[in-house]
Amino acid sequence: MRGNKVRFLFTLPRFEKDTNPPQGISYIAAVLRNAGHHVEILDPTFKGFGYAKKGLIEKDYDVLGISTYTKNHEAGLLMAKIAKEHHPSCIVVFGGVHPTILSEETIKDDLVDIVVIGEGEETLLELAERLEKKKELKGVKGILYKKNKKVFRNPPRPLIENLDALPFPARDLLPMHEYLNAKLGRAAWAVRQPATSMVSSRGCPFRCTYCSSHLIFGRRVRFRSPQNIIDEIKFLKKEYGLKGLTFVDDTFTLNKKLVTEFCGLLLKEKIKVDWVCNGRVDTVSKEMLRLMKKAGCKVIAFGVESGNQRILDDILHKDITLERVERAFRWCREVGIKTDAYFMLGIPGETLADMKQSIRFAKKIKADVANFAVTNPLPKTELYDIAKKYGKITARRYSDFDYMKRSVFVSDTLNPRLIEKMQRQANRRFYLNIGYVWRQLFSIRSLSDLRNKFNGFLMVLKRQ
Repeated sequence: MRGNKVRFLFTLPRFEKDTNPPQGISYIAAVLRNAGHHVEILDPTFKGFGYAKKGLIEKDYDVLGISTYTKNHEAGLLMAKIAKEHHPSCIVVFGGVHPTILSEETIKDDLVDIVVIGEGEETLLELAERLEKKKELKGVKGILYKKNKKVFRNPPRPLIENLDALPFPARDLLPMHEYLNAKLGRAAWAVRQPATSMVSSRGCPFRCTYCSSHLIFGRRVRFRSPQNIIDEIKFLKKEYGLKGLTFVDDTFTLNKKLVTEFCGLLLKEKIKVDWVCNGRVDTVSKEMLRLMKKAGCKVIAFGVESGNQRILDDILHKDITLERVERAFRWCREVGIKTDAYFMLGIPGETLADMKQSIRFAKKIKADVANFAVTNPLPKTELYDIAKKYGKITARRYSDFDYMKRSVFVSDTLNPRLIEKMQRQANRRFYLNIGYVWRQLFSIRSLSDLRNKFNGFLMVLKRQ
């Protein structure tokens, strides 16, 4: 600490390339910086663990904030250990999805001093002010903390009502030159680059059993105003020459009125940007899709999850029908928006026949891209409890909960080897289908289309 000023360093244990900048710590950094606090972000996404370790050892900080989700939480603890070894007096604060849903377990670790529950902007701001004035942490809503080796839980903090009041994320503290041209995910095949991501709302009202989003952002959705989103897009175009944008909200298409207003502003102000978003098949209309297409929407990602209605209803609680899925994908084709379909394989209660049905359904709806993920029920989700009724969870550590790797669920009808076999089979049957190949070839209209198809093809090869 220099004088009364506390120096903050935020980081995340992400050591694999990713197209989406870390929104959470970027927002928190912006809030703290606007209030006059010294803030840095150590982002090892493109440079790996060695870079992170060097930064943790050499940088000057009083408070280390680490954001984790389940599969990288143990890596976060390793980073905390390195920090404590070289900066023994630093305060280690954990936040994010995993520390929020397993806060009691997280705070018990000797390496952790404070756990922030839920949204962190207002909590970290109050925490910073208390630390600088050397005041008690009692009364800081939304945290667990230790005092004399005893754990204290403060009352929860209300969710942030006015998202427009937040500053734009502190992207200048991130390696944006890497993110803007990352040949990964939808940014590689769906939009022009430079491209980045943005959040236009927080919260999800739906009851899907596999999701943990509501545990941190709540079920009541809070929206940014369309004008506030437009202002950020203008800033990104001016600052970075932005051409492509991914909205990473759980369901961008939830509020038809706001989507319509947003698209209207893009068209009125003649803002040229390719954008993609997440949607639900029961929140779109053909009229809205047509307007989105006109305003620059290139792709919508839909969580289909299963081609079996029983699984959707009884296990996943998706509250959608297969008929609605088919209709939404048909509408997108008719208006010219590409589709990205997400499926889960190895769902508790699923059989081999059910998985085959999902693969057939993926081909039937004629999605432009299909993702077949291994189902790994996350702790504290409803699906985790359902999984234990149908079989057992075999994970020995949190890093096992990675849907890009092996399944941690075993039952009488499912095992990791079978699920992985079906995942490979799903990719082959979907992408090597002659009908799919012809549709993709005939959809090429420019060199940009050809480049995007090639990038998508490379990503498919990596899945095999």
